[in-house]
Amino acid sequence: MTGLLFVLTFFTASAREVVVTLPEGVTPAALRGPHIGFSEGGTGRTRHLQVDDRGLATLNALGIPWAPVPPPPPDVPDGYHGPEAMEAALDALVAHHPERVRRVDVGWSVEGRPIVGVRISDTDTPAATWRVLGAHHGDELVSGEVALDIARTLSAPGGPADGWLDRVAIVVVPHVNPDGVAAVTRHNAENVDLNRNYGFEWSHREYQPGSGPFSEPETRAIRALNLRGPAVLALSLHSGAANFGWVWNYTYTRSPDEARHRALGEAYLDTCSTPGFWITNGADWYPTNGDTTDWSYGRFGTFDYTLELSTDKAPAADTLDSHLDHHRAAITAFFVDTPLHTGQVIDATTGLPVRARVARTTDGQPFETGDDGRFARVQTTGEDTYIVSAPGYTDAELDRPDGTLVALSPTQTRPAVTVSPAVVRREDRLLTVQVQPAPESASVQPPGHPLVPLTPTDTGFVVDGEGLPPGAWPVHVDGQPTRTLLLVDSADTTPLTSAHLDHTTLTLTHPANDAGRTALIYQDGQLADVQPILHTGHTLTVDLSRVAPDARIDVAIHAAGGPVWVADVFDGAWTASEAPPGTDGLDTGQQSMPGEFTACGCTSAPRPPAPFAWLVLAGWIWRRRP
Repeated sequence: MTGLLFVLTFFTASAREVVVTLPEGVTPAALRGPHIGFSEGGTGRTRHLQVDDRGLATLNALGIPWAPVPPPPPDVPDGYHGPEAMEAALDALVAHHPERVRRVDVGWSVEGRPIVGVRISDTDTPAATWRVLGAHHGDELVSGEVALDIARTLSAPGGPADGWLDRVAIVVVPHVNPDGVAAVTRHNAENVDLNRNYGFEWSHREYQPGSGPFSEPETRAIRALNLRGPAVLALSLHSGAANFGWVWNYTYTRSPDEARHRALGEAYLDTCSTPGFWITNGADWYPTNGDTTDWSYGRFGTFDYTLELSTDKAPAADTLDSHLDHHRAAITAFFVDTPLHTGQVIDATTGLPVRARVARTTDGQPFETGDDGRFARVQTTGEDTYIVSAPGYTDAELDRPDGTLVALSPTQTRPAVTVSPAVVRREDRLLTVQVQPAPESASVQPPGHPLVPLTPTDTGFVVDGEGLPPGAWPVHVDGQPTRTLLLVDSADTTPLTSAHLDHTTLTLTHPANDAGRTALIYQDGQLADVQPILHTGHTLTVDLSRVAPDARIDVAIHAAGGPVWVADVFDGAWTASEAPPGTDGLDTGQQSMPGEFTACGCTSAPRPPAPFAWLVLAGWIWRRRP
């Protein structure tokens, strides 16, 4: 089958890619598991697999012939952008179009590389967001190049997106997995397949899915990016095949929008000029759990698609322009030619936005708004009627919205409760809070999730936070919604180190020096203002002149890795921080001072371990090989 040298080399590696021909009666769903995973490549009975030594033994035991797929190049080839070169290319795009393009530091990789994107728009308050993600798999280098090309195309003055950018924001992240790109490997530096690590229908039965949903900083960074506003249309770029795929990926059961997904796929097929390009339901090609597109569609209703760009994961550099040409017009048309319904949900009493669920009355996956209440849905040829709902409000029905304001009327007076600590940090799986006055039952609603019950204990209420995002979690007590938010910091975000309140100006110190930060200001539990922070210094200022001075004001700074909170600004300015050294974690670390606070914790962005640490880790892994 193969030479002895290859077999010996294969068995010393953690994973390799092989091509197989599946025998009749053997389905992809039956074959995949912790030691065998499907990857891009192949059609019909011919498939590409990721396998470890036990997976290879399984293939041999089943009598399934296999052959090695040529390995990726050892380094990023000339003509392609490595992580540093991609960062420089995005910075150049920002410099070329400073009024339209902003750099967004999304998060940090396992090895401390920045995950960098750009936001393209002519408005700070877009009605909808489009998203493009590249290089979840680091060896699929052409995906990053196409993402960069699309960012350049859609940001060009007089270009095809000009008519949209006054009401749409486009977010492009070419390298979700910069460590994998630097090493030209599929997985991240923890040997996890990032496109099996998302928190919708995640499964430990997948191949290299991570220790749990969102166990990796790269996928948590994309989740945090989504907290700034869910996308209505999105593409997840890959290579190794040439097709357009749609949800579901985890099950053969069709999604509620199957016909709409197929129609968008057929439109892409008509425009794309890649030879042999085809379209497919994701699971029909091969089933996977923990996929990006299943997560964004399942949690938020985003029409998110897997776009396989080329049968070569990294085509020869002298052919790269042709691959960009094959997809440029098709991707552009996918976004600009897809009509949208848009609107915003507000509270009829306060006029402030309401996080709500928007669903067609006939079919289709519900769409979750962000905290700004804005929603967008792909138009269809039929008569679309929508139901808008939110806990504690009367449902509203609307027909074919187009920039509509949907005012929901409160159904009841909300119970007044307080939650302590004021801010919790997502470092531990179990989060403990006190709720006063003590209810019989309590629950919270993280973004994109149904109500999550809190478990009463002797020390307070506890919630299992595995897979749950940071952000603003509305609190419900005894079956009723309240105005109270549980404020949850991201453990991937550098904490604030100081703050000072001078009348209506809040000045914060944030050591991370991120680009693309945004301040979200909440008034009595509702989003009241959004302020982009356009500079990258350590000192941030937030203008509170537009909020009620007698209300409870909470401020979230959305930065690389997620939000970090200042709670109850006019009455203490609380923040979450790590317990001070030497306290064995007995002190929560929360601090408050009138008008000023100091928070302990990290004072810099994550950095890669020292070279010596990598040598020690490599030796430990070698000794623990199965």
